[in-house]
Amino acid sequence: MSATALDLVPKIEANQTRYVDKASYVNNGVYLSASAKVISQVREWYVDEVLYQVNKTYLGAAEMINEQIDNNTARH
Repeated sequence: MSATALDLVPKIEANQTRYVDKASYVNNGVYLSASAKVISQVREWYVDEVLYQVNKTYLGAAEMINEQIDNNTARH
C-alpha cells in the first residue's frame, strides 16, 4: 500500500503547478476576476486535498496491515 502512495505522491507533486495552473487566473500578480480567484484557490485546495488523502489512506492502511501482521506473529 505505501508503495502506491510513494509512487503517486511524487507524480502529483511534480505536476502540482500544472494542475493548479495559477498563471491562467493571474496577470501581473492580480487575479483576473473574483471568479478567477475562486477557481484558482479551489484548484489549489483540491490538489492539496488529493495529496493529503493519498497519504492518509495509503499510509494509514499500510499501518493497519503492519499492526495485524505484528499481532498475528505475536500469537504464534
